[in-house]
Amino acid sequence: MAVAVRRSLTRLTQVDFVLLSIYWIAIGYLWSSLGGLILPDLVAHLVGDAQKGPALGLLEGVGSLMAVVWQPLVGSYSDRTRTRFGRRHPFIVAGTVGDVVFLIGIALSEPWAAATSCLITDAPRASSASACCSW
Repeated sequence: MAVAVRRSLTRLTQVDFVLLSIYWIAIGYLWSSLGGLILPDLVAHLVGDAQKGPALGLLEGVGSLMAVVWQPLVGSYSDRTRTRFGRRHPFIVAGTVGDVVFLIGIALSEPWAAATSCLITDAPRASSASACCSW
């Protein structure tokens, strides 16, 4: 005998769609700038220009492997988790908080802190970080 399960289907409002769009635009901007601009500079600073390619490839490879393994595991766990906040909300909040913590760590790391302070203090005299800072 089959038991019918009634699911409460709530429709998203326009505000929900706007907030979701803003969140995904921010995520896209984050990963585009992190992968294309920030990480290559940090890797070059850590290992030098001669080893930048292999080190960046290793970093991207480990990151891709983590995405292939970690995301499905956490996704299947979140699908089975029931909390008063919903199934996925605690995981989204925890992931966002973790991202913010690590991004603050990157921002406060020595090469980026030096470049940012240099841009702020030398902004009227120089047009780029390379013109005013030498790492």
